[in-house]
Amino acid sequence: MIMRKVVKLALLLGAVLMVGCSQSPQKQAEEAVLKHLKGLNLNYTPKQFGQLNSLKLREDSDYIVAKDSLRYYKKELTKMSNQFRMASMQQGAKRMKYNIQELELLYKKRKYSISHTYSIVKADSTLNVSEDFYLSSSFKIVK
Repeated sequence: MIMRKVVKLALLLGAVLMVGCSQSPQKQAEEAVLKHLKGLNLNYTPKQFGQLNSLKLREDSDYIVAKDSLRYYKKELTKMSNQFRMASMQQGAKRMKYNIQELELLYKKRKYSISHTYSIVKADSTLNVSEDFYLSSSFKIVK
């Protein structure tokens, strides 16, 4: 009985310690970006990070446009009789369907985005860079 209480207490303390010591998602994303930039062997100076954003496919403007365009092409194809115009609409529909599939694949990998401003020091000049980085759900940089 006492042993069981000691084990429960140890587990509870371990869980509290893990939760208390774990980093925030913002901090994890920042560290992933810094690690990625260090791996590129750049002579850079970090300046500022933006807010970590969760990515949602349904809110992506390219995805919305592709879905609307595909809907338009399909609608127009149902009322067409001109063969040349129909072939053009079918090509457009295929292109939009492909764009949608590509965006869906991309969003399976990308869960977060964060912007980062930094400067790269070169021999004769300094270049200021502002870049968006995309991260997976495990906070790994995704292209």
